[in-house]
Amino acid sequence: MNLCLYGTVYNNANFVRDSVKSFFSPIYDKIVIVDSFSTDGTYEILKEMEKEYNLTILRYKSSRGKGRDYAIRHCPDNSVTAYVDLDVIYNKNLERAMELNIDRLSVVGFQGTFIAYKETVVGKGGWKDLNAAEDSELVTRVGIEAFFPLVIGFNSRVVGLRESRYTSSKVSKLKRIWRVQTDHFRAGNNLDEVRLRRIPIYLPFYLSALLKGRYMNQKGIGNRLYSIYLFITNIKDPTDYGFDKNDVFYSLGIRDLELINRKMKVDLNSEFCSKIHDVKKALVRARHNFYRLYYYSEDFVKKFLDFNNAEIVKYE
Repeated sequence: MNLCLYGTVYNNANFVRDSVKSFFSPIYDKIVIVDSFSTDGTYEILKEMEKEYNLTILRYKSSRGKGRDYAIRHCPDNSVTAYVDLDVIYNKNLERAMELNIDRLSVVGFQGTFIAYKETVVGKGGWKDLNAAEDSELVTRVGIEAFFPLVIGFNSRVVGLRESRYTSSKVSKLKRIWRVQTDHFRAGNNLDEVRLRRIPIYLPFYLSALLKGRYMNQKGIGNRLYSIYLFITNIKDPTDYGFDKNDVFYSLGIRDLELINRKMKVDLNSEFCSKIHDVKKALVRARHNFYRLYYYSEDFVKKFLDFNNAEIVKYE
C-alpha cells in the first residue's frame, strides 16, 4: 500500500517549516507540495527541506482547488492520498488514519482532510478550480464511506484579514476577496442559507457565482451543509479503530443543525450521540453564532474557546 500526502501553498513562510516537520513520516512514499509562486520565501524554504523530508516540490500558479488537483495527479498510482494544509501543525492521527486504508474517509476535528485512493478522486474529475468551498464540493461529489470526528492538527492563528498574506496591493486584495466570496456561492452555500439580514451584502457574490457557473451536488441544499449531513450520517467512533478517546472532538453550528434538519429531515445531534456514546456536550457562543461542541477532553474545549474568542453558554 502506497501512501501519498499532497497540498498547495502560497506565502506561508512563517508556518511552512513547522507544518512539514509535523506531518512528515517515513511511511509516506511521496509528499507532493505545489507552490503557487510564493513571494515571501516559502518556495525557498521548501526547496531546502526537499531532500531531508522526501518532498516533491512543484510550482504552478493556481487556486487552492486547482493546486490540489495538480498535486494529487503527481501521487503514485493506486496510492492512498490525503491533503494537507501548510499552515497546520499535525499530530500522528493523520498517518494512523491513512494506514487504515479506508477509501473516502473524511476526518474533521479542528482541521480536516479527505483520505481516498488517487483513482477515486481523479476518476470523479478531481478538484475544481476554486479558492473556497473546494473541500465541501469534492466530498459531496465523490461521496463519503466513513467520517471520524477526530483531531489531526491545529490551524495556525492568522492575525488580521487572512487574505492579507496573499497580496499586499489593496486592489489585488479586493479582487481576491471577491473571488473567495464568489466561490463560496459557486460551491459552498445557497442564498437561502445566509441570514436574511445579510442577503443584500452577499447578493452580488451570488449573482457573480451564477454568471461563472455553480457546482452544487445535491438538490435543495448547499455543499457545505450537505457535507456536514454526510459526515454525521456516516460517522464512526474513532475509538473503535484504536484512536485515543480524548482526541475525539467536533463542533456543529446550531443554525447549521436547524437548516439541515429543515432541508434533510434529520436530527444530526441525536445521530451524533447515538454513534459516539457518552460524549460530552457544551453550547458555546462566538460573537453572534452558537455552536455545540462534542468532546471528551476539556483541553480541546479551551482551545476552541481561545481560537474563536468564544464563551461557554452551558454544559449539556
